[in-house]
Amino acid sequence: MWAWADYLRLAKYLAQRVDDEAAARAAISRAYYAAFDSARMHLVQRGVSVPSTRPAHALVWSSFHATADPTQRRIANIGRILRKKRSHADYDEIVLHAHLEAQRAIDLAERLLADLAALP
Repeated sequence: MWAWADYLRLAKYLAQRVDDEAAARAAISRAYYAAFDSARMHLVQRGVSVPSTRPAHALVWSSFHATADPTQRRIANIGRILRKKRSHADYDEIVLHAHLEAQRAIDLAERLLADLAALP
C-alpha cells in the first residue's frame, strides 16, 4: 500500500535545490499532500466517508477540528496553514522566500504526521 507520508521525503529532496524556485514550490505542495492524504486516510480507516473531490480538503481539516482533543485540533490548524501555503505556492505568481517557505511547510508536515502517529 502506498504511504502518503513518502511525499515528505520528496519534499525534502526538492527543498535541497536552493537555486530552483519551482522545486521549492513543488516541495511545499508535496509537504501539504503528505499531510493531507495521511490525515484523510486516518479518517477513512476510522469509518469517515471522505469524497475524492475538492471539498475533501475542507472536510478533512474540519473533521479534526470538530473535537475537543488538542492534538486533533492542532492537526486541523496545521493542515489549514499548509493548505494556504500550498495554494500560494501553486497559484500565486510571486512567492517570497520560496525556499524558506518550503522548509516551514516541511517542518509543519513533520509535526502533523507525528501528531497523527500519536493518535489512537
